[in-house]
Amino acid sequence: MWARSLVVLSVAGVCFAACGGTSKSAKRDARETATGATGGTGSGGTSGTRASGGSGGAGAATSGSSGVGGTGIGALGGTGQVAFGGTGVGAQGGTGAQGGTLGEGGSGNEAQAGESTGAAGNRGGSSGSSGTSGTAGSAGTETGITTCNSEFGFLGVWQGHVLDSFFEPLEDVKLKFARDDSGEINGTLTWGSDVMQIPPVGAADEPWPPGYWEDQQLDPFASTPKPWSGFGYTVLRGAGCDTSLRFNLSTSEPWQPWCELQTPVYTDDYGWGCTLQGGGSSDSKQCTVQPEGQAWETYPLWMCAACGAFGIGGGVCACDEDGCFSNPEPTHTFTLSFLRSDDQDVLTGPDPSCGDCTVRLERQ
Repeated sequence: MWARSLVVLSVAGVCFAACGGTSKSAKRDARETATGATGGTGSGGTSGTRASGGSGGAGAATSGSSGVGGTGIGALGGTGQVAFGGTGVGAQGGTGAQGGTLGEGGSGNEAQAGESTGAAGNRGGSSGSSGTSGTAGSAGTETGITTCNSEFGFLGVWQGHVLDSFFEPLEDVKLKFARDDSGEINGTLTWGSDVMQIPPVGAADEPWPPGYWEDQQLDPFASTPKPWSGFGYTVLRGAGCDTSLRFNLSTSEPWQPWCELQTPVYTDDYGWGCTLQGGGSSDSKQCTVQPEGQAWETYPLWMCAACGAFGIGGGVCACDEDGCFSNPEPTHTFTLSFLRSDDQDVLTGPDPSCGDCTVRLERQ
């Protein structure tokens, strides 16, 4: 009778599977938004092996059941993987540090039912703890000038004009590429022929440069700042390949000394800025920013435009927890082609700020 019951239990033995807990990675807002990584996911191990005799119970990822008549081996908790934080490019071109640490374990998967003989099965292993999320990288854009050829073929000074739709000169333009002492290529582009003298910066709450924001009253939230004549804009990212040249720049760059005076302000769901960020209202003189769940704040209209308070145009400044700086987001991207014309090396292509205009430059 007892023997028959043991046979029945051996044939109809039930295994219980347990699932490990699931961990979630931490999230943080970055300058442009870099993501911390999550901990790895581990798998539960299997319990003991079959020998002649009855079937044993399964070791579970958290608390497996005892097997009948067998020596079960507890399932191991999952082993976490190395978590890597998101990589961001710093506001001055730096790269966010690798984040994350080795987790002791991820969430355990369902353990497979074990089969064994002998005494009752032992308790299964517990699931491992999740890995630590990585630190987010800093916001910004990729920088550098590269080439697909053995040499960058556009070194030197290129000078010419922005031409109208009938190729009449509208404005002088000068483009320059050179290698520094470390061998890296640097570039600048200047609209206009005169060298600009940047006006001195006053207080952080005074409009700067003098007269600029007054001229912008009809369109204070223009998507991109107008280029300053005579200012040498830094090429942020560039590449040459065969006869093609592409590069970009940010016309927010001249505001660097004014942006440095600003105090970073944090807004939930938006991040850092030189004003609060979010919805609001404005008239011809001032603006009110009303972030959800935070106290509202009123600023001069030009300040909301300069700091991109309503998310229109991005503003000329960007900030992080350490301070503010000129917005490095590219505003102009040039795509120029090389050709020979009248025994001259020429670069030509569309002007990104004028739909019917052409940029034409000759090597000097």
